[in-house]
Amino acid sequence: MPFVQAKCTNCGDNLTVDASRDAAICGSCGGAFIVEKAVNHYNTTNHIQAGVVHVYGGNSADFVIRAGVLEKYNGAATEVVVPDGVKVIEAEAFKGCSGLEKVVMSERVQGIGARAFFGCSSLKEIVIPKYVQGIGAQAFEGCSSLEKIVIPESAEQIVGPVFGGCHSLQELIIPPKVLPMSEPEVLCDLEYKKFLGLMDFLFGTYADFSRVPENLWLNGVHIQGLRELHMEEERQGKAQQKAWRDSGRCEYCGGQRSFWADKCKVCGKGKYG
Repeated sequence: MPFVQAKCTNCGDNLTVDASRDAAICGSCGGAFIVEKAVNHYNTTNHIQAGVVHVYGGNSADFVIRAGVLEKYNGAATEVVVPDGVKVIEAEAFKGCSGLEKVVMSERVQGIGARAFFGCSSLKEIVIPKYVQGIGAQAFEGCSSLEKIVIPESAEQIVGPVFGGCHSLQELIIPPKVLPMSEPEVLCDLEYKKFLGLMDFLFGTYADFSRVPENLWLNGVHIQGLRELHMEEERQGKAQQKAWRDSGRCEYCGGQRSFWADKCKVCGKGKYG
């Protein structure tokens, strides 16, 4: 893959991107932007300059699009179909569209910028195309009516948190490869701290389940049930540690401690790890 140096068009940070891709996501701010390859192709096939702004929607000026980037939606429709020429949904493009209920994107869309649908409180349904490569931070923050969302396997980068305030979310399907884990893991096998970290990545709610949807299924696993399972395992583990500690044994593995060095003969840890 031909990686090249680039600069984020949103925050100005220096990046390294894959020049063979059409779109990319900034790891610093979560902004989505179209790469030079896609801009050049778009300009050549449409005979325009990148500085030309295209406005779609007649008198309502619904869409402001520049060289394949949807910069702003100005309409008031409840259902929106993103024009075919769009490859990137710019940061905050639909921000605050409180009356928006459904969004359908074309298969050409490959990037969704930070806070792209921030505060779209009436949004119930959104169809994310199968070629989307990245989603920016807080892209769906405050979409309190959103019930289901499927992130395609093509997504290689997601900047969390993404779904804070999505209280109605009942089903979330997301590729394991973009979750904050070194290897794709079965959710039920996660340690509790990793589980909390995952919730923080998705909802920005580290150890605060009052903001996580009560009836959420994540990749087929019920989150609240998983939380209770992990909490019970943690309680049992702490009880076992206390029992070992009270009996003078190693609280980490139950082994005998060295009298002189006060170290466990099995794991080598002291009283404080």
